[in-house]
Amino acid sequence: MELERRHLGGDGDFALVDKDGKELDPDSLAWRYLGLFMDCDAQDDEHSDDQGQADGGSSSSRYCRRKLLWAAYVDRRYRGNGVEEYQIYDPTLGEWDSSTCSRSGVFSGRCAKLDCHEPDTRFELIGVYKETNGMYDWWEQLFKHEGYCVWNDNDAYQTMTTWMKVWPDSCQLLDITDNGGNALYLDLMPLSGGDMKLAIYKDSTCSKVSSMDYATYTKKYYKSLGYRDRTGYNVARTYAEAIDTWNARMNSFKVCQPCIAYNVGGNNNNCDDKAGYTNVDQCYKFGTKTKLEVADDGDLIAASTQGSILRINVYNKVYGKGGFAIGTSFPMKPLAAVAVVGLAIGLLLSRQTLIRRDRQRRRRGSLLKESFVGDKLKRSRRGERTMKRGEEDTVSSYEDVESPNAQRDKAYAPPSVDEDESEWAKSINPRGKVTKDLDKSASRRGRRGRNYGGRPQARAVPNHRRTRTTSF
Repeated sequence: MELERRHLGGDGDFALVDKDGKELDPDSLAWRYLGLFMDCDAQDDEHSDDQGQADGGSSSSRYCRRKLLWAAYVDRRYRGNGVEEYQIYDPTLGEWDSSTCSRSGVFSGRCAKLDCHEPDTRFELIGVYKETNGMYDWWEQLFKHEGYCVWNDNDAYQTMTTWMKVWPDSCQLLDITDNGGNALYLDLMPLSGGDMKLAIYKDSTCSKVSSMDYATYTKKYYKSLGYRDRTGYNVARTYAEAIDTWNARMNSFKVCQPCIAYNVGGNNNNCDDKAGYTNVDQCYKFGTKTKLEVADDGDLIAASTQGSILRINVYNKVYGKGGFAIGTSFPMKPLAAVAVVGLAIGLLLSRQTLIRRDRQRRRRGSLLKESFVGDKLKRSRRGERTMKRGEEDTVSSYEDVESPNAQRDKAYAPPSVDEDESEWAKSINPRGKVTKDLDKSASRRGRRGRNYGGRPQARAVPNHRRTRTTSF
């Protein structure tokens, strides 16, 4: 069944409307990010010339374009007090933040949970929308408006705006081939939970994943340029850290957010964003500054089948999986879950090992005294003294024995980086500027930094593509 289409525009002016065309109060609206998916029915005209010539085909080609999904909701119980009516879920702390419900320390009245991300929410779904022309425009609108205030961290804003200019916006032919001499391509890979990563593909539609991962490709690329292995390793590590930081920052928008931008850091919840607006309507920006369309059930089925979007109930039909459940934080990644279970098992085994060693120590002490002492009375007295010493030894053993987890951590510690950093920095940035750290300490949060224009500051990227407009 086709999804009920709810238009993003009214009579010439943008407005989210209900199914009868009635404009909804922007302060009663909320939204959340669902994730990316691959639309393999898309037509790629922008980069088809280079790929068509490389593949020996025509100038027009099919392409599995990456598209972004988000959903909008309305609170029918809204009373007209703006963001002060809602407490907002903090995915980092795993708890609800009710500080938005008061101005100047005075509680405003209603303080309902902004919970459109939860299965039993009372928010009503307005519609699901897709960004059809890559993700750059959507990210740009989010980061410089509501994102800037939600993070409340200029370094986080600079990091995200820097890397959004680096990620590929289409399937791109690379300079390095695989071991068999076959062409390789680069694009984003949608992951479960609304995450993403860089991936290497073996076809011009970027639908068939290569056995070579991005880290291996990067090392091979720099080695082909005459650099040491450590250079490629460092660049690959920079990208891996950037992806992890990106996905973690996007968690803020996988939970329900007001359409009207806000700030929990004071100023009466007012959001003075990076673009110079105050309390901008983020949903309005999505609708007017990006190439947005209403998603249909085919889009949701494809995204759900690929396993890359968060759970959403669309008119009593559930798509996707995962998300922020009631009273819980975001589900742990498999490796994180394994690490926690492994730690618990390690502690249990460590305790059992200490108990077993204590018993063996006592048993050995008793046998030694039976061998070298003939007198039963002496043996008894010495046995008592031995037991006392055994108890003292047991106490010291709990203090001295190193846990298996500590030994494992030492064994798997990452190698030290002994490369000439100045040479590496120059190889990445021709201007000789050292790449900015991905994330600064929390003590610098809230400070307004420089608005770096032009080329992004952290371009730790080789030029993989045939064109010279953007470096990868």
